[in-house]
Amino acid sequence: MKYRHTKEELEDVVKKSLSISQVCKNLGIIAAGGNYKTIQNKIIEFDIDISHFTGKGWNTGERYRKVMLPIPLNE
Repeated sequence: MKYRHTKEELEDVVKKSLSISQVCKNLGIIAAGGNYKTIQNKIIEFDIDISHFTGKGWNTGERYRKVMLPIPLNE
């Protein structure tokens, strides 16, 4: 299958996303297997900046923040 998205299209989506998975979702494709790898390869090929991607450990160490407020047991 031929790759459908232009460099400009991919750059725009990457700027608005925090991961390759989110890029896939925003492009309307399933973030699995070949799709994930194709997007990853195109990002490298087009030399698109991904320094803002959070990665797997986005909520650890000094960057830690509570995602949810604790809920009392009586609720």
